[in-house]
Amino acid sequence: STFDNSHVYQHRDLGPIREGVVVRLDQGKFQGSYLQNTLFLPHGITVDHEGNVWITDTAMHQVFKFGPDLNPNPLLVIGEKFVPGSDEKHFCKPTHVVVLRSGEFFVADGYCNNRIMKFHPNGTLAKEWKKNSKDGDEVQYNFNLPHQLALSEELDLLCVADRENWRALCYRLGASERSDAQLSELVYEFQGIPNDNGPVYGVAIAPKERILFVLAGEEQSGLPTAVHLFDLGTGDYLGYMTDRNGDYGYAHMLAACDSGEEPGCLLVCSLNQPITKWGEMQRRLWLYRFDANR
Repeated sequence: STFDNSHVYQHRDLGPIREGVVVRLDQGKFQGSYLQNTLFLPHGITVDHEGNVWITDTAMHQVFKFGPDLNPNPLLVIGEKFVPGSDEKHFCKPTHVVVLRSGEFFVADGYCNNRIMKFHPNGTLAKEWKKNSKDGDEVQYNFNLPHQLALSEELDLLCVADRENWRALCYRLGASERSDAQLSELVYEFQGIPNDNGPVYGVAIAPKERILFVLAGEEQSGLPTAVHLFDLGTGDYLGYMTDRNGDYGYAHMLAACDSGEEPGCLLVCSLNQPITKWGEMQRRLWLYRFDANR
């Protein structure tokens, strides 16, 4: 087993992954790989507005901030190496990070603790949201494996892939009304996407197009994996997309680019996908360009 009953990683003796775990691509062409002999089980990756690269490692129970050059010496490390926990200085298999322009950041923590945590730029905890915690009397945070986060300061939203509750949640941050962003108001709950299509693994936001992408399905359970589209202005379901040759296999996360004046883009990451009738598997990325105005 990868972890014991207390969520402690069991294969530390094997050392970190020898190969580079981050690959830089330009128009699909390989530019280089980075962070050799650094991480054990990297899970979520985020690039912030300054080009810094944030990575969660579920084996190490830590969150790392690396500079734009991906020097293996991190700029910031949160959590205690290989020590799971549920207090303000520990994580238990954290899954993803999103970063505000202020430098504050949110962490989905994750496989064990079922909470969202907000940190100051220096890595000290500002607040957390989890089961039985409330803002006022209405907004609750009963997460069951928050797997990925999506942030749009333009739309004042933070969305959560609440994986084992089979739903995506979008909260109003309220940063324009207050000095600090909070998960203050549940704006949308997208559940049964559509027809109970399985666990929700990923979320991504295209702010210009006002679209939420939701990755749902589970190959091993016979639930086809697809990306579902929702209008963030109305909450309406717009349809779905999948690979032309089937589905996305064991797709695990999404990413959308901030399109600015250019057409937007969407990345779908699959851990494994069958590529022949004989069942061969291949790790794949899909890159889509889209323009909501066309």
